[in-house]
Amino acid sequence: MIKAVVGGFTLLFEADEEKTCAKVVGLEGAGSRLRVPSFAEAGELRLPVTAIDKKAFLGTRGLREVEIPASVTDIGDWALSQCIHLTQVTVEKGGRPTFQKGVFDGSDRIESIRLCDYEDEDMPFLLAATVKRLPAAYLLRDKDLGTPVWYEKWDLALESFLKLDDYEGYTDRTLCGEEDISYDGIGSVDGEMPGESGEYLKEVGRNKCYLSLMRLMHARNLSERFKSFLSEYVKARAIGHGRETAWSLFKEELKDNKEYLELYLDIVKPDTDEIDAMLRDLGDDMVQSKAYIIKAGSGSAKKDSFFDGLSL
Repeated sequence: MIKAVVGGFTLLFEADEEKTCAKVVGLEGAGSRLRVPSFAEAGELRLPVTAIDKKAFLGTRGLREVEIPASVTDIGDWALSQCIHLTQVTVEKGGRPTFQKGVFDGSDRIESIRLCDYEDEDMPFLLAATVKRLPAAYLLRDKDLGTPVWYEKWDLALESFLKLDDYEGYTDRTLCGEEDISYDGIGSVDGEMPGESGEYLKEVGRNKCYLSLMRLMHARNLSERFKSFLSEYVKARAIGHGRETAWSLFKEELKDNKEYLELYLDIVKPDTDEIDAMLRDLGDDMVQSKAYIIKAGSGSAKKDSFFDGLSL
């Protein structure tokens, strides 16, 4: 076993039998940022780090950012799973690791998975959305990653998901790893399900609306047909329409997200009654959003000017 202190962590490595390379097998300690080194060193031994082992970082709760060297070619099953505060993963230039099964399962705050070989500013957010909300993890390993063909595959996966009945998958939802691990990151319960069917439907509905808005925000290679489809999907779930999942997503998860609210209002184009309904539905702690909705609805100020003067 080789140990290396990196930031607030002690990384644990194992060498292969021939001592030609090493893999990360675990970590100890606490910290928020981790830069995996390119080499594992012990005395005169200096081995390139080529893999992150199965479950190596599973459940590391304080971890927020991870940087992976180009030398790593394989990231094992559930390696970064249940890292409940993880938001950013970056793979250094020259690296294109294979992501195995469930690498990010349960790491629901992830916002960006950046592969530095690609200068595409939309792809990191769509990759994160893929592992967080879209049941199409194969897109993370797709050979066409970063090309227009990959975006077409992403849009096909999203369209299929949006057209799927919301109940689909309720009984098939799997747990993370070989042991039963809680979805909420708190306890372990054999056969645990994420709430009753009503809560599951709300979760699926929010995921679908989140993905629709995310794709509209990151519109590289987005066809006009699919752009129109996504816009209509969001409109049909605005306040005053059906389950109102597009609106409840903002209210419950993204209430401080300026871009989401701007895009939501631009798509929905609410009338006076709908604006009144939004204002009545917002809590007392959402004064900024209320003021913005009033200004956007009245046309008395540009969208950007209000938020630019606020500290969110």
